[in-house]
Amino acid sequence: VDPPRTKRCNCRNSKCLKLYCDCFAAGRTCDNCNCLNCHNDDAHDDERRRAIRAILEKNPKAFDAKITPAKSHSNGCHCKKSRCLKKYCECFEAGVTCGIKCKCADCENYPGSDLLRQRRQALRHTPSRQSSTATNLRKFTPPPKATSPPPPPKRPGGGHVVPATA
Repeated sequence: VDPPRTKRCNCRNSKCLKLYCDCFAAGRTCDNCNCLNCHNDDAHDDERRRAIRAILEKNPKAFDAKITPAKSHSNGCHCKKSRCLKKYCECFEAGVTCGIKCKCADCENYPGSDLLRQRRQALRHTPSRQSSTATNLRKFTPPPKATSPPPPPKRPGGGHVVPATA
């Protein structure tokens, strides 16, 4: 059995010393990643330790697991436009549905959601995850949400313009 594949980072400007680097946030050094100017390695150990210490001073729980063993998110996601159906939603990425701690808007990552089922099915049927996940993500766009008609325009002095009746 192959060991579980770890997510590789693609950092460009952070030197892999920020929490949005998947390797750094997981407490690992980078190995066979696609990053540039990486300092998350044994050659830059002192700088790496300083970065970890600085982050832990600000947030002692920064490197704690975000998904608990009970398959729930410890902090919740804060998605605004993705409807929690893209891989940058921490809940969706971990394969858990959004919960009460989440502060997401227009969430579709809940049990029984047809859009969630379709999205997961589309990702499962992708031949090569590494090469076509980005393509697949670009192709998927959630259907537009129902919106109410826009409010009437405002007058320069304040108040709404009332349409003339004949």
